[in-house]
Amino acid sequence: MVLDHLAEAGAQSIAMLSVDIGRSWFATLSKRAGDGQPTGGSSRSWCSRGRTSSRRARSPPRRSSITGPTPSTCRRSGWCQVCCWWRERGVDVPGDLLVAVGVDSHLARTSDPPVRAVDLDPAATARQAVARGRGRLLLTVWMNIDSTGTSTRESVQVRRFQEGDSVEEVTLLLHRAYADHAAAGRIFFASYQSPQDTRHRLSKGECWIAMRDDALVGTVTVSAPHTAPAGYPAPEGAGSFWQLAVDPSQRGSGLGHRLLTLAEARMAALGSTHAVIDTSAAAEDLVAWYRRRGYVPIGTWRWDVTNYDSVVLAKALP
Repeated sequence: MVLDHLAEAGAQSIAMLSVDIGRSWFATLSKRAGDGQPTGGSSRSWCSRGRTSSRRARSPPRRSSITGPTPSTCRRSGWCQVCCWWRERGVDVPGDLLVAVGVDSHLARTSDPPVRAVDLDPAATARQAVARGRGRLLLTVWMNIDSTGTSTRESVQVRRFQEGDSVEEVTLLLHRAYADHAAAGRIFFASYQSPQDTRHRLSKGECWIAMRDDALVGTVTVSAPHTAPAGYPAPEGAGSFWQLAVDPSQRGSGLGHRLLTLAEARMAALGSTHAVIDTSAAAEDLVAWYRRRGYVPIGTWRWDVTNYDSVVLAKALP
């Protein structure tokens, strides 16, 4: 799917960057392609359909593309090493060399040079396939995980916050989730709010929490329609959400997207046709994350509990 997308987007040459980790999903997928090699089988199979052919090049043609999984053994991502190597040799990234990575992780969203993070959302694909009555479906999960392990979706349960759940634990989760922003000088209210503040914010909407065994690893609070302050640039009747947070240990697992999808579904179910949120205009990676999910800037706002100007983002709900 990603290779077809890059070809249709006009890439003249596509390189597949992979890793030789025997337990990884990519090695397993390649072996199933039937070429007997640890990696690259799927790519060669795609090339054999006549879309393109393999070759070595001293420099990438205009608008070339590289796609690949995330090497789990190195904090400096494999795609970043390749991009930096080309950029040091005068190749414009992403002007001349486009890079797509098959995991929507924090590293991908904050990569320098910038890359395009692809979230194939296999769970949604599976639901659509079942609904349409398809008999056979091949899902390629673009995450570099042990193929024998348990997926985050299977191990993390999302439910409503209820009596007996700890407001203090939600508060600590928010502090952990927003600590990086605070360290960068962007003081989100969630990075320092008290348990009393948390309880007040929870009371303004539906609070949902994500539990992994007995550990709280995510949360979001939803309200629709949401009453915004006078002058706030929001569509009439729009829903909103706040306190969207994922524990740092779960970054890159897709949990943030899962909570966002839940929030949007709840706003639509409660009667809103639009979602509106705001975040620090200086948090470029976070703004880009929302924009990749259909949110567009519609204005600015300044809260008295933060130290930054906020960009207001909106999205039409299905």
